[in-house]
Amino acid sequence: MAEDLWELRKRRGMTVKQLANKAGIKPANLYAYEKGEPVRLSDLERLAK
Repeated sequence: MAEDLWELRKRRGMTVKQLANKAGIKPANLYAYEKGEPVRLSDLERLAK
């Protein structure tokens, strides 16, 4: 999942801050998820939109 998030963000040409703001989550959380931390269900739902 972590690599998928990173790959998707890079393909879209977005920074961590840009994607986090678009999804409505904290940039620190997105960064942690990209590093392999477990993703909260509420954040996963926001990222999927």
